[in-house]
Amino acid sequence: MDHLHKRKSANNVALAISQDLQRSLADRGQQLPPERILAEQHQISRGTLRAALSILENQAVIIRKPGNGTFVNQLPNHKQMDFADITSPGQLMDVRAIFEPAIVEMAVKNATHRDIKRISEAFSQLQASREPKSFSYADEAFHLCIAKACGNPLLLWIYEQINEIRQHEMWRNSRKKVLSETAITTYNQHHETIFTAITERNIPDARQAILLHLQTASDDLVR
Repeated sequence: MDHLHKRKSANNVALAISQDLQRSLADRGQQLPPERILAEQHQISRGTLRAALSILENQAVIIRKPGNGTFVNQLPNHKQMDFADITSPGQLMDVRAIFEPAIVEMAVKNATHRDIKRISEAFSQLQASREPKSFSYADEAFHLCIAKACGNPLLLWIYEQINEIRQHEMWRNSRKKVLSETAITTYNQHHETIFTAITERNIPDARQAILLHLQTASDDLVR
């Protein structure tokens, strides 16, 4: 099992265990089953299980006492869970594919002249960014400007949660590996099409462009 796949599996198991604890309303101090049983339940190796338990221990969800076992410390909640640690690239892109077409469509309908000016400025910054770090920041700013232009506070809040994960150091390091000069050029072609569709109030072109952009980015991240 390669390192990326092992980390993804550990993240998924950590999330599954935390969800089990929430569903069962586990009490603080309650002992978890032995590692052998947990590994069998989740059909994973003991090594992957220990990695998952380490994630939960770092989040203060559990306490491991050598020689005694693993115990519940506190039930996880959204503020306590670091979703960047338990969200795989594929899972993040799945969520973006659900929400961003709707966000772009609403931006086409609702963007004000001031919104479009902000998107234009963010796009200009993207075009000027040719190395991974600056491009990554400019990319986040461009998509955030579009989310702000959609005119829906709830969708904007959802996108801000997505953006928080994208700003995690692990994600920045992951993107650096795929942001070649060719990839940046391709992404900016997509951005230009999205920007043009918004300014022309063209919903079909905007949806098609964001879907192509997200699919390309997804393929690049998980390959």
